[in-house]
Amino acid sequence: MSTDPEYVDSLRKFLSNESPPEVARRQDQLKLPPLELLREFANLGYLTAGLPSEWGGFGTFVDATRIMEEVAKSNLALGHLAGRSVYGVQALLQFGTDQQKQRWIPPLSEGTTVFSIALTEPDSGSDAASIRTRAAKDGDDWIIDGEKIFASSFEYAGVSMVSVRTNPDDHGRGGISTFLVEPSSPGISCERLETLGDWAIGTYRVFFDNVRISSENLLGDLHQGWKVIGGHLARERIIMSARAIGATQSLLDETAQYVCNRRQFGKALGDHQAVQHKLADIQLELQVARSALYDIAREESEGGVKFAAAAAVKVFASEMYLRAANSCLQVTGGFGYTTDFSAERHLRDARVYVIGGGSSEVMRNIIARELLREPRAQAER
Repeated sequence: MSTDPEYVDSLRKFLSNESPPEVARRQDQLKLPPLELLREFANLGYLTAGLPSEWGGFGTFVDATRIMEEVAKSNLALGHLAGRSVYGVQALLQFGTDQQKQRWIPPLSEGTTVFSIALTEPDSGSDAASIRTRAAKDGDDWIIDGEKIFASSFEYAGVSMVSVRTNPDDHGRGGISTFLVEPSSPGISCERLETLGDWAIGTYRVFFDNVRISSENLLGDLHQGWKVIGGHLARERIIMSARAIGATQSLLDETAQYVCNRRQFGKALGDHQAVQHKLADIQLELQVARSALYDIAREESEGGVKFAAAAAVKVFASEMYLRAANSCLQVTGGFGYTTDFSAERHLRDARVYVIGGGSSEVMRNIIARELLREPRAQAER
């Protein structure tokens, strides 16, 4: 398998048959995650993209990125769950023990379990290094106490990557460790948050009360969880960008079809220059975003992308998606405001893309820090 034209065509046929627009609409309205669709998707091998051959995989991270873009054109919720599997597996490949890989890579790549991230806390959002949820050593185990928030898909996930403070004397990055935790473990409870969008996925507030975790669940080295977080965030931002690009393309295609059929003032809506320019601007940004995305995906495939580069594509793609959703709803007018059209759902879902995975403001901080690193060093010499 590879993401050659024939393979991509087969993926499109699968999505067209199994996830037509009314499926994504129904999942959104009923707030139901596409778990069965994820399994069907995985059964065809799509979730093994980027996996080494010994794990039954094919291609590279570029292939995985291409698949995530294509999925998002049809079903953004499916793209969300599939994307979680991709960077969950990649984290295991980079930091996991042999036992952890054997335990979790098969069900994640087979779509029989869902991967979740529990990083953000009520008092620790963009400042992720200030987390307070703690894990205390107790014999061969660790006891986790604390609270997480905005943990998407946590309630029905099979495994969650949970970041905790294991060194109470270090209040920064050096005191953090990351554990693989089963959400069904005793002492864990969660509540679903009411959100503007991402209804099919769901995001949760999670409580850890004296949760006992084996030392074998430590992902990466003790007190070195920030390395795990950093690697995860870079890949998450690439996959989020792919989903934003795919969703924007789908919305643009739907809107283009609408303006060619809808007539106003004696001619097709698409014949009005004001409408044409709105859609042309979206197309221009899509071309730039897609080019940047695959440059960065190739860098990740060849050994790791720079943190600032992942931040750059994420902020550009996410802001593009939000602008496109707003423009397309404006063009489709009252019809776009109804749930019969996807524009209103895209506008709700797009809003979180400039927040989740690192806000646009934080992304710009990362980009500026890298940009000014060398000039600042020269100035200080």
